Amino acid sequence: MEQVKTGGLGLKEKLESGKDYYEIRLESIGGLGANLCGKMLGELGLKYLDVNSSSFSSYGSEKTGTPVKGFIRYCKKEKEIRVHSPVVEPDVLVIFHQALLKDKSVWKGCGQGTAVIIALEPGQEQPEALGICGRPETGVLPDRQKQDRQKQDRQKQDRQKQHRRKQDRQKQDRVWLRFMDWKHRESPWKLIPELM
Repeated sequence: MEQVKTGGLGLKEKLESGKDYYEIRLESIGGLGANLCGKMLGELGLKYLDVNSSSFSSYGSEKTGTPVKGFIRYCKKEKEIRVHSPVVEPDVLVIFHQALLKDKSVWKGCGQGTAVIIALEPGQEQPEALGICGRPETGVLPDRQKQDRQKQDRQKQDRQKQHRRKQDRQKQDRVWLRFMDWKHRESPWKLIPELM
């Protein structure tokens, strides 16, 4: 993972400055480990950072590829966490897949102080055209939009080629069947000596 934009204050500084909670939101696609990551971050905060923590995930059917959101809240050790609703205005937003950058709901609640972390595959370039808090200016990255259009064009051409090949095969099959039918009609008994 690569951090794209950092916020102003860290966990300890924000809690000491008077903020009630330090909140993290994980945006992912099922199968990438956001649920497990949320649970681990919650336990690590409690065990090693000496803060109270709460974590839970929100997901539909447990299938690979479905949207998953993870929520983590930290607060001072003396305070109890009584809020168990989804994180609306996160201090840290973690995006597990670049396909989610297009979705405007992923960026909901982000402000100037929100740190954004985007998972990148080795060799992928950092997403460009990121505006305030990493929010794409147009909702879709220009390069990504162009790549999607090219991919759709290639898929359309492939479908057309497959359709043409299928039609050619069907045409050849019809010609072959006509030939075989003609051959058998003329003298079906001629084939028997050839087979023996």
